[in-house]
Amino acid sequence: DYLMHTDIAFVFISENGRLYDPVIARVLSPDNNVQNPNNPQSYNRYSYCYNNPLKFTDPDGEFVVPLAATILVGGYMHFTGHTSSEIFKTVVPLTASLIVPQFTTAYNFLMSPVYANQLGMSAAQGYLGGVISTGLSFLPRIGGVNMPFGVNLLLGVIQGGVYGGFYAMLWGGNVGKGFKRGAIIGASTTTATSENLINLIRGGGFYTDQKIYNKLLSNNENQEIIDYFVGQGNYRPGIGDVANVNNETYEITFSEKAFEKGWKYFKMVYHEELYHYADKMAGNYNHIGKDQWHTGNPEAMFAYHRGEYKAKVYGYRNQWRYSNIKYDWVSYIDRHGCQMNYPPFPDDYTFFQVRAWHLLYKIPRRW
Repeated sequence: DYLMHTDIAFVFISENGRLYDPVIARVLSPDNNVQNPNNPQSYNRYSYCYNNPLKFTDPDGEFVVPLAATILVGGYMHFTGHTSSEIFKTVVPLTASLIVPQFTTAYNFLMSPVYANQLGMSAAQGYLGGVISTGLSFLPRIGGVNMPFGVNLLLGVIQGGVYGGFYAMLWGGNVGKGFKRGAIIGASTTTATSENLINLIRGGGFYTDQKIYNKLLSNNENQEIIDYFVGQGNYRPGIGDVANVNNETYEITFSEKAFEKGWKYFKMVYHEELYHYADKMAGNYNHIGKDQWHTGNPEAMFAYHRGEYKAKVYGYRNQWRYSNIKYDWVSYIDRHGCQMNYPPFPDDYTFFQVRAWHLLYKIPRRW
């Protein structure tokens, strides 16, 4: 029918979530959710849509309220003069109930203590599931960068399977089916976000970034490397710096030094130069002429070291892109941070603090 329900053996109707018997006008299994504690019909867990199918629909056998209701309710409350907090308190639980079934139970438990005994277990399950699911949601992101496609794909399948199986176990589903479903999703996501597929679409072949870099470098095609990966800039041997961005023309220039330590080092260099490029395009260096910072001009010194400081902090937070590169990020951050004011090493500078959780910055991820 129009609700995408299907007949089973011409007797029952599958609501996707539950089976409905049209003869007795009841579903064959109880609703897992008490959707509205203030409505007595909510406690008839074998009824369909509060016993009012002319007013409500239940396409998946789980929740009655259609998504359009959140828009209508929010719009009506806005035009009738309700405050933002009142609209938030009404619409957010309504919307969340369509996305996370357990949210309604947890919300009713928190907002109505009188139902604590009845809903406490479901609320605890919802809270625990939310915490664990949020933690596991980071799992599929790990990997991808600088990995061969086969290893990356295998890791994605395992990650997706673990996530799907655990989620099924948490909510009483079939762990095996959850694992298979998660593994398929993991394989699909891994392939879609892989360097190989992206390079294939770009015309570079089904290869990793590193393999394309090595192939071009072996043919001394340094400018082609810049064109392919950076999209702009020029190769000019002997300029002195590893790379730089001109303060007046914003041209990015790379020397032979940018290519001497392999793909990951080059990637780190061009990411930093693109950061400088964006910073200068934003107008943060418009008052500085070419190489003016060498003269000791306080304004020029501040702008230069601030730009370097920001770029080094950006690189520190993105170490996962350049795994196994030996680079003393903290020393460079502090060196430029101390000299953002002139003369260098002012007393009011707070040295960069490395925290234990910064280890997350080093874990390779897909996005």
